[in-house]
Amino acid sequence: MATVSQFLALHKEFTDQIGLSYTKLNTIKDVVDIFLPSDKMKILNEFKTFEEVQLAVCGYNSSGKTSFLHHFLGKGNFLPAGKGAVTARVVKFSYAPAEEARLLVQGGGFHSPVTKKLFNLSPYFLSTNQMTTQQKRKNAKDLKDEIAGELARPKDYGPFSKEFAEWASDFIEIYIPSPVLELGITVYDTPGFHFGDDPILVENLKDLIRARRPSLIFLYDNETVSEDSKKCFDALKLSIQEIAAVGIFFLNTKADISTVLRDAGIDELPEQEEINVLLQKERVDRYSLLRKVSGMSSDLPDELNDCDCFDIFSVERPEHPMEQTMKKSAIDRIVTFAAKYDLQNTKQVSHIILNTITTFFDFVLVTNRRSKEEWEKLQQEAFRWADDFFEKYSSHLESIAEEAQVQLPIEFRKHRNDFIERAKEYAVHGV
Repeated sequence: MATVSQFLALHKEFTDQIGLSYTKLNTIKDVVDIFLPSDKMKILNEFKTFEEVQLAVCGYNSSGKTSFLHHFLGKGNFLPAGKGAVTARVVKFSYAPAEEARLLVQGGGFHSPVTKKLFNLSPYFLSTNQMTTQQKRKNAKDLKDEIAGELARPKDYGPFSKEFAEWASDFIEIYIPSPVLELGITVYDTPGFHFGDDPILVENLKDLIRARRPSLIFLYDNETVSEDSKKCFDALKLSIQEIAAVGIFFLNTKADISTVLRDAGIDELPEQEEINVLLQKERVDRYSLLRKVSGMSSDLPDELNDCDCFDIFSVERPEHPMEQTMKKSAIDRIVTFAAKYDLQNTKQVSHIILNTITTFFDFVLVTNRRSKEEWEKLQQEAFRWADDFFEKYSSHLESIAEEAQVQLPIEFRKHRNDFIERAKEYAVHGV
């Protein structure tokens, strides 16, 4: 992030100094254009990096978001749940050790949050390993009651009232000792909405996406996609269309194991190999149904094997080996998708910066005659930008996706060789 900001500052300083003269040199402009187009400048200005992978859970009310989050976070059923709209606030989940567990009510938006309230949640997470199953359930219920007052929609406020908009504009940040969050993941739970809901819900989502650039996980329960889910997705796409490209992962919830086994005519516990075959068939069948939904399938590949943004999920039978396999596979795919999406943004920015550096070399070639020492200084300065940039992102997402450890250094080495060859070419011309 700092590297991109420094690059933009230097680029502006350079173009400001030579801009007037450059605009008069039509011949040079035909050979090399040193000004970044507005679309690329917008990408650099909006580029954001975070130490954690950012995931936002979206979907219509009752699509299974709370059940999914409970399993994903792995800390019990502590979130308020029910039919219809349960909350209207965005909830951010971050990692903290048990003794630092807390809930914050944050105002001011995601760009510059200001803490309004703080609740100590550590008593609910300390010494839980020594609790019996019954004690854990009571503990989860007590925790749910503790946080419900800040998460549940206030009954006294009308959905389009000023009071409701003010309440909903605050977001909740919950720090818990989740093993998944500890890996370097931040998760946001967003309220379900459609075209008829209060505009504040759309504004909150836009604010979240602009500030954090999360990958979106869109949950839908009915395998044929219900009208409510379609309307929710249409409203989601409409709300983010003015924002740069956002990665969306489709998760079909309630792929119940009992139904899968019954349809396959299996009464006994299947072997692992058979489980894998059954789950793959179920994924293919449900993906085919998703592909038939206009408006949701426009960016999806024809075949499931070419798709990295779809999976199925269920919480019907938590102890069943098939459901456990399904959940693990889905979570692995979601995290990998988010990591790759983060990496794509970084690679796009690196490509813009490296091409701009190359363009600068072209400008130097056609406008200046420099000594060997001056050329080497320019060259090393360019290499320093690239080194700083790729050193920072070669380790990005290291604990989440091994790809981030491999692809960025390869990409840099490839471009570095191009720079070396270009330097040799310029040396021949006596620059």
